[in-house]
Order: sequence, then structure tokens, then C-alpha cells
Amino acid sequence: MRSWILLVGLCLSFLAKASDRDAIRWEIYTGNFVKAKADIKKTLFRRVISPEKKIQLYDELGLIDKLEGDIDQALFHWERANYLRKKTYAANDYHLALNYAFLSNYHYEKMNKDAARLYADSCEKLITKLTIAQQKEIEIHRIWNILAQSYKMQIDWNDSVNYKFYIKKINGLYEKSIEFQKRHIFSQHFLAKTYHLLGNFHLDIGSLYNIRGDKSLSKSYFELADQTYDKSLEIWEKLYGFKHYERAKTLFLKGLLYHYSEKIVTQFEDRCLFYFKESLNAHNIGVNDKRMSEIPNKEDLLMCFKHYTNALILRSKKDKKYLYQARRVNQMAIKCWELIHQEHQTNTINYNLALYSLVPHQETIFIESNLDPDDMDINKIFVANQKLKHYDLTKKIKSKPYHQESINEVQKKLLGDELLLDFHFSEYTSKVLIIKVTRTKVELLEIPLNTRKFVESIISRNYNDFLRASRHLFKQLFPKGINETKKIIICGDGELNYVPFEALLVSSKNLFTGDYRKLDYLVRHCEIEYLMNTSLLNERITNVPLRIAAYAPENKSLQLASLPFSIALTYHLEANYHARTYTRDKANTASFIQNKAPIVHLSSHGLINENPENSALSFSDRLFCISDIQRIQHPPTLLVLNNCNSGKGRILTGDGVDGFVRAFQGIGVKTVLSNLWEVDDKISNEMLSRFYLHLSEQDNSVQALRKSQLEQINEAPNEKLAAPYYWGGHRLLGELLRVEKDEKLSISDFWWILLVIPLVMLPLFIGPSLRNPFSKT
Repeated sequence: MRSWILLVGLCLSFLAKASDRDAIRWEIYTGNFVKAKADIKKTLFRRVISPEKKIQLYDELGLIDKLEGDIDQALFHWERANYLRKKTYAANDYHLALNYAFLSNYHYEKMNKDAARLYADSCEKLITKLTIAQQKEIEIHRIWNILAQSYKMQIDWNDSVNYKFYIKKINGLYEKSIEFQKRHIFSQHFLAKTYHLLGNFHLDIGSLYNIRGDKSLSKSYFELADQTYDKSLEIWEKLYGFKHYERAKTLFLKGLLYHYSEKIVTQFEDRCLFYFKESLNAHNIGVNDKRMSEIPNKEDLLMCFKHYTNALILRSKKDKKYLYQARRVNQMAIKCWELIHQEHQTNTINYNLALYSLVPHQETIFIESNLDPDDMDINKIFVANQKLKHYDLTKKIKSKPYHQESINEVQKKLLGDELLLDFHFSEYTSKVLIIKVTRTKVELLEIPLNTRKFVESIISRNYNDFLRASRHLFKQLFPKGINETKKIIICGDGELNYVPFEALLVSSKNLFTGDYRKLDYLVRHCEIEYLMNTSLLNERITNVPLRIAAYAPENKSLQLASLPFSIALTYHLEANYHARTYTRDKANTASFIQNKAPIVHLSSHGLINENPENSALSFSDRLFCISDIQRIQHPPTLLVLNNCNSGKGRILTGDGVDGFVRAFQGIGVKTVLSNLWEVDDKISNEMLSRFYLHLSEQDNSVQALRKSQLEQINEAPNEKLAAPYYWGGHRLLGELLRVEKDEKLSISDFWWILLVIPLVMLPLFIGPSLRNPFSKT
């Protein structure tokens, strides 16, 4: 009897678990993400819950986060599930394939193709010989879809063998997924999603063939995409009717398909706008609807607004009425962007949106700057540019409630001899928009600015090329000269983040001497400060104690060139400023991560990649990656990264450079001094030695660097060593810093006093006891 009761109990328990998951899945499928999250968390707090059940629930939480567009929060939940899977299943168990699949999916969303492929390959190894029952258990069709997406990133159009292999492989994975779902009667929801993803693949391939000029193959893939999207739409409509977030996304991609097809088939011109409007209707909002806060997946909605605006902007070249329509849609996009910022849990949401160029303020700037003069509002352009640049970082940095400052507010902060240059690179015109602001005047310029020749001439040390490029760039930026300007504040954008403005030539003075020492550089005339965002202008100067931890590692296993002058500088810092030094083997990642000094100096090799996840700084024990930065518990106030190319990374549209500098500032480092190219070991360290000297003499950080640059120019032993290559590559970004004049003493700094005091006092206590008690004195 007891066995029967136990069996019935187990069956009811199994059915309850199944029904729980089905109910949660239904809530997700119907867009009730808030209810789904609440039910999952309620279930997780139960006293008795199996590891398998927990794994499923964390997987579902990650899925919801992904649908909402918060991929970093999705990773947080997937990693919890992955940890439990590793504890529950043996090594190389097929269940662990899901770990690799989710990590591959995360790196796909982050556009890190190398990591996405690495995890996809590891996943594929674990699912090669599974039974049908095992495949059904882990819902292998979901894994095949993820693998297909990750492998899509690996297509190399310069290698015909590569792209033919991957097109065939990806298509095969999607077809397997569809066939498997049809045969084993899985949820129609996921079948529709698979058709949607396959349509995306056809759209991507068609677009790439279009770029290559193969109109026939491009048209063929566009037609396949159209048919596949229709299959997806048919299922969405049967399941949920006409108002559903997944149907809205498929309709948006139909609009995108016709947008790309217009160059091939001219009668598609109006279909693109039609499907963008239909997508908004499927989201259950119109262009002026106020119910946007109810939309479950606002990132997809923002994507629709973004491309709808782009389509209208392109049509405005023929008819300006489209520009005013674009303005209305763009206003809705901004509202959507603001709601995303309010709702998302992670602090990197603007970074994620910038990665996919979804931040809507580029369009705001283009629209406002191209309206009729009576309608144009330069302040809207200025504020929109603030919303673009390092938005997440500036929100965290500012102690007071964050708001985008108007031009008038910024002007009040400027002194009479200061000039602010706020740059914006327009993807629509390939020109640079410059807002020039002084205390009394505002000017808007748009010019075709090519900075690469200037930077290349510095790195190549070609004197004549440098003269031409430098003078040309200066005249473009300052057609009327710099007059009485004593300080220029630069808020860059795009490639301008890599431009050493200090090296611009103000005049033709001594051009034909062939001597870099005699040239009239901008740094001779002005202090130059670089800001992440104009809202950070003239924030209070941060005082920092002159306590330095200096690192100069050598990693013999990497076979990198030795840096003897980097090691010499650490000893110099130790001798003159009592710095704690970590050289060669002692300069390891553990000591760097655990360090508590307010000023940290690192001189080593930088292995910098355009994809920041693949970048690293060299330490004695291993490479220090961007992901390691989150482990630092006590961020320094000033970090000097004397590593080659440490100031470079992936340029995010309108949102600065994604690399080590941004990542360190993201954890609270106030100011970072980095390198824009492969600097010279000897001269770079000599300059930094002067930098620390001037800091110790109460110059602020910008003044200290400027003096170091001028001394390198003026005191160079020959004309070649005064070239900007040797002194122009150091970039300070962040708050102005000044060393504290009278550093307060602390017990931790003077622990030896505690030992000395007892020794000094000892005779006073023991002396009387040694005297003769019968003596008269």
C-alpha cells in the first residue's frame, strides 16, 4: 500500500513540476515576463527543490533577461545554472552542452566571434552521439539554433571555402532543428522562432551578397527570407493573434528585408515603411501611443523605432516632409531608450545598445542639424551628444542626480580663455559635427574630417607627411586660429578618440628646419583636457595621496621583449616617493587585484584587440583580461597604464572606446593615463618620471602631463627624439587630480612607531625597580 502511495506521490510531483514549467513557459511566450519572474523566484525559495529544477528555472530567468535585452543579467542567471549543472553531472556529460550553448549565445550577443565559436565547438562535441530520448530531454533544437547563430559570425567573405562551408553548416543546423520539432511535436512557439531565425540567416546572407555585388544570389536569399518569415508569421498569428511581441519582431525584420531589397527591386520602396508600422501595431502601440511602458521587450521595439527613423531619413533626401516624420518617430525611440535605462538591472545597458547602434541620439543630431534654420535647436543637438557618450559611466560618476546639461549651464562653467570642442561623427554624412563653445559664443560646424593621415604620420615619423596632415587638420578645426585660448577641452567621438590634439601645428613657424624641436605645437599654447562627457566639465579636483604601487612584470613564457626602463622607473618611484614596487616575478595578477594604493602604475606589454574580450595586459604569471577587472576590490584613483595601445579598443557608435580604459573607469577608477600606440620604452618612462615629479609639486594631472611633454620636446638630445611619436601617445581621461599637499599620517604607514615607543619608554618603567631600596637617594 505504501509503495502505491509513494508511486502516486512521485507521479503527482512529476506532473506538478511539468505543469509548473509549462505555466512559466506560457507566461514567457505570452509576454507576461513580470509574472514569470515572480513565479520562478517563488519556486526557487521552496525548501525542497531538486538541482535539476533549479537549473531549469535559472535557464528560464536567463531567457527572460535576454528577451528583455539585458544580456549581462542573462549571463548572471545562466552562470548560476551552469554552476549547478557542473555539480550535478559528471565531466563530459551531455547535459553540460547547455553550459557551452548559453555561453556561446552570450558571446554571440556581445559580438565576440572567437569566444562564441570556442563555446559552440565545445558544445557540439558533447551532442554528437545522443539518443532521441536524450535529445528531447535537453531540447536539442534550441542548442542547434544557438550553434547556428554562433557559426554565422564565423563567415569570412574573403575566403570562398570558409563561407561556403559555414553557409551549408548553418542551413543544415536550422533544417535539423525544424525537422526535429515537427517530428517530435514540440511547442509551436519555438518552431515559429526557428523559422524566424532561419529568415534572419537568409536576410544576412542576401545582404552580404548584395554588398559583394552579386544581385542574383542576393535576390534569391531575400526571397527565401521573405518566405521563411511568412511561415513564422503564420504560426504566431495562429497561436496569439495579431498583437504579440514575437510577431512584432518578425514584422520588423520583414520591414528590414524590404529596406535592404529596395536597391534591387524598386517597387519595394513603400513596403518597408508598411511593415515597420505593422510591427508597431503588433506591439499594440502607435507612433503617439502612451502605453510603451507595458511592452515586455523594449529593446526590440527600440530596434524598430531606430530603423523606421533611418528609413524616413533616407527618404528625406527627396522630400523633406519625411524628416519631420522621422523626428516624431525618433522622439518615441528616445522615450523607449529612457524606459530601458529605468528598468534594466545591469549598469551596462547603454554600452549594450551602443554595440548594436541602437542608441537613438545619432538620429536626433542628424534630424535637428538638417531641419530648416528656424526649426533647428542647437541645444537639442548638444544634449543628445551628452546622452550618447559614456552615458552609463557618467551616471555612476556624478554624485549629484544626473541630468544632461544645457549649453548655457556649460558656458557658465567655462572661464573666459577656455574653449570646449564637442565632436560627433555622423554615420549618415561621414562628416564630423563640432559644437564649439566658449563663455560667450556657440558655433556649429560640419566638416569632412580625416584624422587617420595625421595619426599615421606621427606613428611613421614621416616629417613631411606630418607637416601637411597636422597643418591641414588644425586649419579645419580652427579656421580663425586660437586667439587668446589658454585651455581646450575636448570631448571626442569615433576615431577622434585616438587623435593627439597636442601635436597639431598652430603656425608655419620653423616648418622647413627639419627639426621637430622647433615646431609650433598646440601644446605650447594651451592646456588640453579630454572629457568622456561634457557634463563632467569642471567637476571638483580630486585630491589623491601620493602613495604609489608600481608594477613592472616580465613574462618569460610569452617571449615578449624586455622593458628595462619600465623596471628602472619603478625603482625610481620607490626611491623618490616610497612607492611599493612589484617587478619581474613579483608583479603578478594577484598582487595587482588585491592592491589598495590610490595611485597604481603598470608598465608592461599590452596585447590589444579590437574586440576587447580578446585584449590583455601582460603580468609575470599570466595575461590580465578585461573580465579580471571586476575582481578588483579597491579601485585606485589614478591608474597609469603604460602599456602599448592600452587606450585603444572597439569604437562604439557615439559611446566612446570599449577597452581597458572604459572598463577600469566602470569599476570606479577616476582617471586613467593610457597609451594610444606602441610607445618607446625609454622615453615613455622618462616622461612618466617627470609626470610624477610635477604631480608631487602640486600641478594637477593635466598640467603635469603637459609639462612632461614640453620638456621632452625642448630637451630632446636631437631633432628626431622630439617627434610627437615620443611624447604625444599618452592620453589622460577622467577627473582632474591633484596630490594632497600634507598627507595625513596613519598607523598603517608608520607601524614601526609602535615598536619604537615601548623601547624608548622601557627605562622609565624598569629603572626604579633596579635601584637599591635602602639608598638615601
